[in-house]
Amino acid sequence: MGQVLRDAHRRGFMLMDVIGGLILVATLATVLAIAMNRQNRAQQKLADSRAAVRIAERVLADLQTSGKTAADDDDTRITIHPAEGAADARGLAWAEVRVAFRDQQASLVALVPRKSLPAEGRAQ
Repeated sequence: MGQVLRDAHRRGFMLMDVIGGLILVATLATVLAIAMNRQNRAQQKLADSRAAVRIAERVLADLQTSGKTAADDDDTRITIHPAEGAADARGLAWAEVRVAFRDQQASLVALVPRKSLPAEGRAQ
């Protein structure tokens, strides 16, 4: 009889160890899933920020070469206006391009031909 009680007692401790191990594994899996989600969101935010800068660079390059720029779309809002406090030079003007891409913003300033600046302060 004593042997049976000892075996039942051991099985009870083993069951508690198994349950504890499963809880530990579930907790670690949850923490890993949360960390992966945060990492993916940060990665998307950085990608959007880089895209906003690339769009602003493309708009400035277009203004400097052809004077025509891309139009806004669902994800992108582009504004172009003369930079304040800057002196113009020989047919060139300082222009500031602001791009809002999804939730990220980028702003660049460069010299462009004065004739390529839009009158209303927005993309052409």
